[in-house]
Amino acid sequence: MRYGRIKETEDELGITDKKIFRVPLSKIVKDLDGPQIMENTVGLGAAIALLDYDTNLMNNVLRDTFDKKIAEQNIEATKRGY
Repeated sequence: MRYGRIKETEDELGITDKKIFRVPLSKIVKDLDGPQIMENTVGLGAAIALLDYDTNLMNNVLRDTFDKKIAEQNIEATKRGY
């Protein structure tokens, strides 16, 4: 299955007058030895940081949704995105 990706450079985005926060989604997931779709969780971690939300809310959702091993891997992905 092929997933889309978030555009990563100012050139791709066509933005020149805004602050760009780079989050190495692919690298973080690769370092965690996770599946590509986990990039979404890293991105959510970054969004939670920008919104100044409590990561415990996300962590609880992950624990309620996935088995322990997958939940913990996603919690680490959230932390690294944050």
